[in-house]
Amino acid sequence: TNQAFKYQFLYPSAWIAKSIHADEKEILVTSATGEFISVSVEDNPKKLTARDWALSVARHQSPVDIFPDKPGGGVYGDDGLTAYIPFPSQQKMLIARYDLNTVPQQSFPTIFRALVRSIAFSSQ
Repeated sequence: TNQAFKYQFLYPSAWIAKSIHADEKEILVTSATGEFISVSVEDNPKKLTARDWALSVARHQSPVDIFPDKPGGGVYGDDGLTAYIPFPSQQKMLIARYDLNTVPQQSFPTIFRALVRSIAFSSQ
């Protein structure tokens, strides 16, 4: 749970989650292989949708909906290694990135997708 930005997500208990800044803007969730998922918060002053953010800010060409039954709920970038999910207020964007580090291929694509789909925002 990120208390500063009021969101939470699930991840394997064997992985280590650690905020890398005192302001909790970025959390790294690291596996034993060294691969990690970075979950960060970016300001979204123009209140862009996740799709518009992926197209204009991140320069992806064909973002894919994370939650097809919930339009505007978030998108994956072209590479499938980055996800963009808007905060309910639309004033911030949550960005989850799967970083392979030095591993030649993804070992945990299902875990990345499960982590992304588990992201939940709270109002308290």
